[in-house]
Amino acid sequence: FLPSTPINIFQLTRSDSEQFRIPNFDIILDNFSRMNGRSLTQQLQSTFTITRTALEAFEFQKFMADKHNPGAIGILDLYPLKYGALIMLDSALSFSMLEMMLGASADVDSPHLDRRLTPIELNILKTVIADACTDLDKAFAPLLELKTVLIKLENNARLVSIVEPEAEVIVGTFLVKAGTYSGEIHLVFPFATLEPLR
Repeated sequence: FLPSTPINIFQLTRSDSEQFRIPNFDIILDNFSRMNGRSLTQQLQSTFTITRTALEAFEFQKFMADKHNPGAIGILDLYPLKYGALIMLDSALSFSMLEMMLGASADVDSPHLDRRLTPIELNILKTVIADACTDLDKAFAPLLELKTVLIKLENNARLVSIVEPEAEVIVGTFLVKAGTYSGEIHLVFPFATLEPLR
C-alpha cells in the first residue's frame, strides 16, 4: 500500500481566499491584465507585461492607510454596479509611464522620485487610466455589460473614499514590467460592488 494522508475536501480553499466567495473572479482579473498589457504596449510603443500577483481582502481604511505615496489613484464608476472602484498606479509606475509618454525609452533607468504627482502629471496619465477602463469593461463582458468611467484622479490616498472606512474591499495586485521599468497596479473593489455578481 502507498502511504496516504486524509484530507477534508471542504477545507481545500484557504479561509483567506476570496475566490470561494466570488467564483472565477481571478479569471476576470487575469483577462484584464492581458488586455491592459496589450493596450499599454500599443499606446506607449514598448512591450509591457502585466501579471496578477495577489487577490486579497482588506478593510478599506487599513488598505488605504498603507499607501503613503500611492502615485495616481483613479476613482471609477462601474455602471450599473454600485459603489464604484479604484485603480491605483504606484509611484514608481506612475513616474515611469510619465517618462515614457514624454519620450523616454523603456531601457533607460526608471526614475525614483519621492514626491506626489502634480495636477499636470495626473492629467497626462488620464489617457492610460481611460484605456484601463475600456479593458476592465472587456474583462467583465462575459458577466455583464459594464460601462467604466474615470470620475477623478487623485494623488493623496487620504482624500479618497468610495465606501465606509470599515467596509471590506477586494484588491487585485498586478506587477507591470516594461524594459527596466516596473511597478504595481492595484484594482480595489468594494465587496458590495461585486456581491451582485456572485
